[in-house]
Parts: sequence; structure tokens; C-alpha cells
Amino acid sequence: MFRLARAWLSPLAAVAASVIYAANPYQLFVAYVRSDFAELLAAALFPLAIHYALRCIADSSSDPSRRALNELRHVALLAVTYGVIWLANAPAAVIVSYALAFLFVLCAILRRSARTIVAGLVAFVLGLLLAAFYIVPAVYEQTWVNIGQINSAGFLPAENFLFTQILDPEHNLVNLQISTIAVFLIAFTGIAALVSHRRAKSSYFIWSALFALTCLSVFLMFSASGGVWRYAPELKFLQFPWRWLLIVSIGFAFFMGEVVAASRWRLILALSCAVLLNGTGFAMTRITYWDSDDLDDVVAAVSNGQGYDGAYEYCPSACDPAALPANPPPVAILPEQSEGVADTSTRQTPTTLGSVSVEAWQPERKTFRVDTPIPARAEVRLLNYPAWNVRVNGVVITPEADPETEQMLVPVPAGKSRVEIRFARTIDRVIGGAISALAALVTSGLLYLEWRKRRRDPL
Repeated sequence: MFRLARAWLSPLAAVAASVIYAANPYQLFVAYVRSDFAELLAAALFPLAIHYALRCIADSSSDPSRRALNELRHVALLAVTYGVIWLANAPAAVIVSYALAFLFVLCAILRRSARTIVAGLVAFVLGLLLAAFYIVPAVYEQTWVNIGQINSAGFLPAENFLFTQILDPEHNLVNLQISTIAVFLIAFTGIAALVSHRRAKSSYFIWSALFALTCLSVFLMFSASGGVWRYAPELKFLQFPWRWLLIVSIGFAFFMGEVVAASRWRLILALSCAVLLNGTGFAMTRITYWDSDDLDDVVAAVSNGQGYDGAYEYCPSACDPAALPANPPPVAILPEQSEGVADTSTRQTPTTLGSVSVEAWQPERKTFRVDTPIPARAEVRLLNYPAWNVRVNGVVITPEADPETEQMLVPVPAGKSRVEIRFARTIDRVIGGAISALAALVTSGLLYLEWRKRRRDPL
């Protein structure tokens, strides 16, 4: 945020804007109420993405070659920032995609220049390619899971517009809290933008760009934008329209920082902002749905191997998470099944058919030994995703799965057997990695060429 504000405002205003941005009520809501630290990380990069986008559009150099050189550098830096946002948080990346697309199209219309659209497209494509090692598997492997559960009851955009009420008191309370925060941010952003437009010294270009982005974000948080949420690609996966406060927060911090620094009463305004933001932060810590004991419970559950509840949308497509056993052993031995039916009726007495010795139990590698007098099945505390590669005594096999829970079942012969399970690099991950490597070479080449040109022809 400091980098964005410093390019257009005084050093004092840039400091004020960065502090206000870090402590604005929505960031505090994300940290203390939602604990969505991935979104918080992406929020740290949002202003940088807007900064490089604006530099692509608004280069002030009078020399055409110098302007083209600067544009090349800013396109490459925007691509890197955009790609990193995708790695930080996918919903935030969808927001920044639409925000930057809107910004590039708006500026292209106002400036009557197709060059702006081209610069934006190059940055977008290059950023997506840089993050392809994540994006390609994320898209391809959606077929493995219940991704539609993201938009289950209570998580539909239509149920989460500002001040929306449904038949869920807890949901309504959270929506009222975030709606109050939204009204606070929108009101203060509007007032600060009005004062900034009349009295402060910022460029009309940056004022127009941030004000337009704020207006777009406000529109998308109300039910009047329902048609956009219904038909715009991938927008429904944001779940909560009020996530657009990520963009509103940038305008709020920029305009408030400028007004505070430019006012004759800057000390009083600064103290008022400090009291207001600290008071808001204190209020956030009083409306959370967790307390300090929860952290110890989570650490204990992970340490003793019990783990924690996962998100339903990332379970295998045929899995019913509610049917999973509460605290199963790493490996249990079940009788051999016939005709492809996964009978787990003997799960309550799993050790009567033999013994199990676990050698390794890592996130992507599980190794254990089974000793059983008759052919049996090893029920592994693992969901049966297609990427798992299973070997029994060195021979690759196709594991079975419980039809209700999709828990992995590994057939083992009578006697002693060694089972090794590894998470393999599937073809989508190989392709994504190759694309990202190639994009990284292209981006590095562009930045190197710009650096060499700048050294050869310094200003």
C-alpha cells in the first residue's frame, strides 16, 4: 500500500495510507473473525497489483522508446504480482482479475487506446502461466472432488449480499456484522474521496481509477448485482460478495491517508483515525467464534494424530464426510471382500485378523507392514484420490475404496506384506510445472532486456 500511495502522494500521506490499510476494519474482520490468513496475505499484494497496472497505463515519459521500456517492465512486474496472488488465495485472485480487467477496459475507453488492453492481456496471460503449476492441477483435479459443495446452503452469493437474511440466525449475525463494517468503509471512503477531489493534491487519474474501482465493488456487494454473480465466470466461487471490501479497503486507505496528510488539522485527524481503528479492532476481538483454548485443542489433535475436520468440497466426489469414523487407527485389517463390495462391517474388531506395523506416515508417503494368516484388506486412514500410487510387496496395484466414505482399502495376501503409498506427480502437475518454468524464463528475459537497455541508455 505504501508503494502505491508513494507513487501519487507525499511521503507522509503514503505512510498514513499504509497504516490505515493494514488496520482497516475489514482486514481486522478477516484476521480475528474469519481467520482467513490466505486472503490476508493476498490483500497485502492487492495494492501492488493496482500500482503496476496503473504504471502500465499512466507512464509520463515523453520519449516513446523510454515509455515502451517502462511499460515492458511494469507489465512483467504486474504479471509476477498477479501470479503470486493466485498462489496466495484463489478467491482473492478472482477478485483482482475482475478489478484489473475493469481498470484496463475503463482506461482504454477514457484514453481511446487499445494499447492499454494489450498490456493488460499480456500481464494477465503471463501471470496465469507463471502460476500454472498451481492453476492447471487446481482446474484439472476439480473432477476428483465435491467442488460444488463450495456453494452449498448458506454459502451462495445470493445469501450473502449485504444485510441479507436467511433461516439461519448465526449466518444472519455474521452478515449483519460484516454489513456494518461495509457501511462504515463505504461511508468514510466516499467522504474522504469527496474531500480529496476538492482539496487534496493527488492526480485526477489515480482518483478516478480508485473511485471507479470502489463504485464497482460497492455495486457487487448488493443484491442488484445478482445477475452478474449468476453469469460471470468463476465469480460464484467467491461465495461472499462482501469480499469485494478488499478493493474498497484500498480506496479507503488511499483517500483517508491523503486527507489526513493534507489537512491543517492532520494531528487531530490522525489521532481520531487511531482511536477509531483501535476501537474497531477491540470490537472485532469481542465478536469472534473462538477463544484461546481452541488453539491448544487444535495443536493437541494434530500432535496425537487425530487431525482436524476438512472442508467437504475437497473430499472425493463419492465421499460422505459425515460417515467417516471419528478417530480410526492409521491402518486396520478387514476380511477379504468378494464381488467388489467393500464390506466394512467388521471395522469394530480390526486387529483380530493380524498385526500392523507402521514404518512411515508422512503427508505424501505412507509405509506399513501387515502380517495376516489369510488374504485380507488394509483399511488405511486415507481418502482414495486418483494420485495415490500403491505398491504391495513392490507390485503396483489399484486400491479399492469404501463406497460410502471413499476410504482407501488395500488388498493384501496371506502372510507378511509391505505396503507403500505415495502421492504421485500426475500429468496435470507435470504440464503445469513445465508451463510455469517456461513463463518464468520469459518473464526473466523481459526484465533482463529492460535492465540491459536501461543501463545502455540511462536517463
